[in-house]
Amino acid sequence: MADAVNAGGGKVERSMVVLDKPIKTLGLHEVKVRLHAEVPITVTLNIARSTDEAERQARGEDVVNAQFEEDRIASDQAAADLLEGGAGQIAAEFTDAEA
Repeated sequence: MADAVNAGGGKVERSMVVLDKPIKTLGLHEVKVRLHAEVPITVTLNIARSTDEAERQARGEDVVNAQFEEDRIASDQAAADLLEGGAGQIAAEFTDAEA
């Protein structure tokens, strides 16, 4: 976090960042920074895999659940396509057997 702030023109040392727990998930995380012994602030870190994902998270979208939902829809569609293709195959075999 200190590296990101410093890259943006700020001045934060790593020792100023107070992590209560490790950050292991995507999303928005509040982190305390002690600018001075009597000046603590809280900043929000946006942990994302891409700039687009970070922007979506910043707008309030839950990208992790959205990804699970997109995967579920794709899986359901693949299953439906498989069933549809299998039904067509069975109908073709039944028609050939009648002839």
